[in-house]
Amino acid sequence: MQIFGTCLQRMEVYCCYNSKLARIVNEQGLSQVGRDFGTGENANCHGFTLDEFAMLNLSKIDLSEYEDDLMKELSPNVQAQYIESLNRIKNTFNTNQ
Repeated sequence: MQIFGTCLQRMEVYCCYNSKLARIVNEQGLSQVGRDFGTGENANCHGFTLDEFAMLNLSKIDLSEYEDDLMKELSPNVQAQYIESLNRIKNTFNTNQ
């Protein structure tokens, strides 16, 4: 709010999600459907409609932050198996192209 050009009150608005995955998909997916979080006075924190979610290209969502958290929870043996599986998948797709 401004009176005579002086700011009397500053407002910050935060969107909260029930999981890190939901936050990541919302942060990166809004631009794909032509939306943003709005402004402090008119925040837009609601999720996607079914039509909007169908429009998302999930392959363009960077899940590395989420994956890092998952990897921290896994034992070193399971981490190694996971990485080996990913490498096999990548090699399979690279040799078939």
